[in-house]
Amino acid sequence: MRNYLFALLLVFLCVGSRAQEGEGLRGTVYGTVTDAVTHEGVPFAQVVVEGGSVGALADSAGRYRIERVPTGYRSLKAASVGYREVITPSFLVTASAASEVNIELEMEAARAGEVVVTGRAMRHTENQPLGNRALSLQQIEKSPGGNRDISKVVQNLPGVAATPIQRNDLIVRGGGPNENKFYLDRIEIPILNHFTTQGASGGNVSIVNSDFLAAARLYTSTFPVGRASGLSSVLDLRMREGNSEKLRVKATVGASDLALTVDSPVGKKGNIIASVRQSYLQVLFGLLELPFLPTYNDAQIKYSHHFDSRNHLYIVGLGSLDRSRLNFSMKDLTPDRQQILEYLPENDQWSYVLGAVYTRYTSGGSLNIVASTDRLNNSLQKWQNNAPAQGKNIDYRSNESGLRFRAEYDADLGRGFALSAGGGLQRAAYDNRTFRRLSIDGVAVDERYSTDISLVRYAAFASVDKSLAGGRVHVNVGLRLDGNSYSAQTADPLEQFSPRLGASYRFAPRWTVSASAGRYYQEPPYTSMGYRDGTGRLVNRQRLRYIRSDQATVGVAFEPTRRSRLSLEGFYKHYDRYPMSLIDSTAIGSKGADVFAVGAEPAVSDGRGRAYGFEAEYRNDDLWGFLFTAAYTYYHSEFRRWERGTPAPRGAWTPSNWDYRHLLSLVVMRSLPRGWDVGLRWRYAGGGPYTPYDAELSSEIDSWQASHRPVADYSLVNSERLPAFHQLDVRIDKTWYFRRWTRGVYLDIQNAYNYKAYGQPGLMPERDATGQYVPDPARPGHYKMMTYEDELGGTIIPTFGITVGF
Repeated sequence: MRNYLFALLLVFLCVGSRAQEGEGLRGTVYGTVTDAVTHEGVPFAQVVVEGGSVGALADSAGRYRIERVPTGYRSLKAASVGYREVITPSFLVTASAASEVNIELEMEAARAGEVVVTGRAMRHTENQPLGNRALSLQQIEKSPGGNRDISKVVQNLPGVAATPIQRNDLIVRGGGPNENKFYLDRIEIPILNHFTTQGASGGNVSIVNSDFLAAARLYTSTFPVGRASGLSSVLDLRMREGNSEKLRVKATVGASDLALTVDSPVGKKGNIIASVRQSYLQVLFGLLELPFLPTYNDAQIKYSHHFDSRNHLYIVGLGSLDRSRLNFSMKDLTPDRQQILEYLPENDQWSYVLGAVYTRYTSGGSLNIVASTDRLNNSLQKWQNNAPAQGKNIDYRSNESGLRFRAEYDADLGRGFALSAGGGLQRAAYDNRTFRRLSIDGVAVDERYSTDISLVRYAAFASVDKSLAGGRVHVNVGLRLDGNSYSAQTADPLEQFSPRLGASYRFAPRWTVSASAGRYYQEPPYTSMGYRDGTGRLVNRQRLRYIRSDQATVGVAFEPTRRSRLSLEGFYKHYDRYPMSLIDSTAIGSKGADVFAVGAEPAVSDGRGRAYGFEAEYRNDDLWGFLFTAAYTYYHSEFRRWERGTPAPRGAWTPSNWDYRHLLSLVVMRSLPRGWDVGLRWRYAGGGPYTPYDAELSSEIDSWQASHRPVADYSLVNSERLPAFHQLDVRIDKTWYFRRWTRGVYLDIQNAYNYKAYGQPGLMPERDATGQYVPDPARPGHYKMMTYEDELGGTIIPTFGITVGF
């Protein structure tokens, strides 16, 4: 591995040392400055390039064009009399094609005098003062260790855990990975990652191609009322549009895939951007002699049509196709890899989302109509001892589908009032064909069932914002009602009445204090709602309800400069009606990393939990030329101990699977002359809890043959902890700007100092010289057992990528 790393460094440095071509080339930026409410052009707005003196004055229709802009990642500052100044997210300027950046300005009380651009890049939206953090294009593209994967880049933010198993489970403020919602240009995306664990958010690679993204925003509290609330976060992704001037092509050879992106004008009023990606991950995993060989493919498209300045339509499509097979060509297997081969099923999965958004701007606001359809098909199969002649341990086929419609109206009511209101309707369907061999309390059990359910969801929501004291005080009051036709308990929307209140007060020019409180609801996963017993009965229908979470936050922020922000925020979340397993008496939310579908078991909404702690973050977009972010989170995530047959949770608080306690992230990035970018990221997470194995039950021959996995001792649930995890990632980028095209290369080194991370010690039967399990002569019906170290990480992973754009 060291020789491989040295060779990559040598190639990278040799490529980077070649003579510069097109040195000193500059690009063009153009677009329109519009009123955020009416979408009318703002005449004669001033637009300048951040950090320089290049700029332009918009014309009477708000159109501007800036020539001779330095290449690289840039931001714009825009202002006009009567509007708040704004600094745009970063975007890439090249010499080969002009960059289109459209800017929206928000009204404020008119003031006389000269326009001076001093906007704050850190300013949060006023009605979301807390738990609301944005990622720029530069952060998404260049983040060390992120590999241009938005799901991994989000792990840099406060309150978001990063673990050594390198999965994309989104674990926010101690909540499970099934407590998050994802939106792409207002369209809900049920599945964000390839190889997702059904009923959770996991997987290994994001489906969304970062070439499409303009910005991303993560809400960890005070969720927008128009978004179906997750209990931990809402990730709002915004796509860029295709350019309106000429055809462009970009090809990328990434760490694990090949990608081709095309964007182009379509007629005089439309544009399109489309991409396809194909992985070669199975080749890399084969070279590393890993026990599984994953392959993924995806496609993404966005078509935009601007009928006129007041009417806009765009269509978004997103699809994926995944396949994972076991690697039986490995030799000299270590115990942990042999164990994975014995229990891990092979997987086929595909999904798609297709949606359209129509926006109509009026003199006082905008109407957005959103319609979409989506589907997930998931199948798993596992042969006993990996031998088809011995029959299957797992045979699983499942479909989830939805047809969604939502309407939202945003209006400026004057006198500091703003209104957002709307509703939604959805038809959903879920079917499942399951056979699996389980071990329950050491007894082998064959589970067979088929299920097919459909339901209708409905929602209504509204919020009012009020600005007071000359804009120094902002108050937001919102409510949401949700219901579905699954059962009598879930059908009444008043049972899911979700009020929320937020307020912020800028008591000094650089200081803001904020607070919020709200009650949020989330539907149980399909896998739990659709579970049937052997007689075909929906055993959970009368036992499941919407999960409820009461949340409160309070925080203070200080902005030393217009490009820096220091914040401290405390949070408390209380969970009620949480689904608890009737098999092992644990919370369904603590099972997000399982290989099987999460929640497909008898469950009851009797669980109670809590998560509380604080976050501190310092961010500076220009610290002596560096982009610097430091984030620290301390929290507890716990569930009440629960006993089967009792009417309510009881017992002591027990750590959840996501109770890492300490999270620390440091990110430093800098753009250097001659097209160089460098960055490093250091992450730390406290040791996660785990439940020790029951060695006696695990050693029983029937139990082991049923699942080829040890049995957890749930009387000691999460009583042990793993060592803390930390990792350093380094990235170096080099970009060449030519008159007609661009070329870029990057080297991303994960785990640069070769930290060894270990999981729960493994337990499996001993083997003889022929590879057969060894029975225990002292205990008939049992195997001799052995423990082994489970290494989750500890390898330096260098990746080399190339991008070419025309």
